Amino acid sequence: MKKIDLIALDLDGTALNPQNQVSPATADAVRRARKARKFLAENGYTIRHSAMVWCQGCTDGDLHTLKAVYKLDTDRVIHEFMTDAGLETCFLIQIGNQRDEPELYVPIQQAQEELEGQSGQEEEFTVPDFDGYGYDYGG
Repeated sequence: MKKIDLIALDLDGTALNPQNQVSPATADAVRRARKARKFLAENGYTIRHSAMVWCQGCTDGDLHTLKAVYKLDTDRVIHEFMTDAGLETCFLIQIGNQRDEPELYVPIQQAQEELEGQSGQEEEFTVPDFDGYGYDYGG
């Protein structure tokens, strides 16, 4: 049997629309992931691992999104996406704060760290720290 190490999907745009509903781009990414899985299975491939990279939150900082709102919405969307797309791991890349008002991004960064610190989840979230530390979320 043939083995696949990676399926990559590009998801541009906002995960949620202004009504905090999954955006068409996110729904399309789920559709493409399912289609890729089906094609590979039908053609004798085995998918060894399935993961996604989530790098999002700067716009939430720009818009002064409350930490609790960001955390709740992000947790929900990531879990829904992972479940719908059949993914086992999410690498949540923490946003930076190198803009004109860096303090706007601190609540979002804190929420991202708290997301990785939650336990009891079936999926594994990892917030890589590019200063040499990694965080596991769930698992």
